[in-house]
Amino acid sequence: DRVAKVSMPEPHEFFRVVPGISNCFSLAAQPLGAKPNPWEVGGFKFEAFNAAGAMQTQNTIVSRSGATGLDVVHTVRIHPQDDCDILHLDVRQTSGLVIFEAIGPLGAVMARQELTGVGTGLQRVTLRVARGRIHYVRVISPNALCLIANLCCERTQQPSTPPPYSSCQSVSNAMAGQFASPYSLGDVLVTVTPGPVVVGSVSGLGGNWLKLSGQIEFKLLPPSAPCHRVRMRIRDFESVVTVKAIDAAGNVVGEAGPLPGSASPQELVVNGMGITRVVVSSTSDKTFLQDICCERNGTP
Repeated sequence: DRVAKVSMPEPHEFFRVVPGISNCFSLAAQPLGAKPNPWEVGGFKFEAFNAAGAMQTQNTIVSRSGATGLDVVHTVRIHPQDDCDILHLDVRQTSGLVIFEAIGPLGAVMARQELTGVGTGLQRVTLRVARGRIHYVRVISPNALCLIANLCCERTQQPSTPPPYSSCQSVSNAMAGQFASPYSLGDVLVTVTPGPVVVGSVSGLGGNWLKLSGQIEFKLLPPSAPCHRVRMRIRDFESVVTVKAIDAAGNVVGEAGPLPGSASPQELVVNGMGITRVVVSSTSDKTFLQDICCERNGTP
């Protein structure tokens, strides 16, 4: 009768696919001086707060340290007027600590990233959420000395693949030098065999990088760990970096690499259930890491 009946034994989900969008706005292009608070412009609403949580009298576009943008005196909330699950920010900070949090519609922190140390030039921060949208982004600079130059709101064409929560650590602004192993990088403990831990600049690349040579263990600490996915931004010139993901019981739950050899940074991703540490192996002294992100299918 030309009729087929299909049984679906597993739970399934339905998605309404919408076209991908991207709305970018340059705060660096705005005239210097006072702006309203709240300030609605370019598809975003900006709200400035002081350390006590009270609204400031104004937002302000400033020029500082060779960059122009919206001044973060303590806290700025950014409300995208379009639905988006990814928000990129270009910031210039000499604060030493800036915290970025993507807040969902129910008030939960869905993604978080920190910049530490004194930055040089503009730095890109990317916050991603899945299954929903970013209600607003909170930028906290307890020591002021931070400005937002550009931002982009993106909505992916298909359901986002990154999980709702991610915690990223970067050595971009870490102090250069040789350090005893283990070495603390936020909520990641780095052990290099043989030591020491080497952090420094790499010719042709911005910021500082962690040298990957020998065996390097990244122990992921709570509250971020355990992870379902670990993302690393690396420069693997000779295609030699491999990664094993290990759970709390010592089981290898995922492997990745090597990537094709390249002088440009690439993203290396390893997936696995309950990842509490990753072990990176490299036989070259021309491999480096700048960022490591622990991602989990759930809120912190």
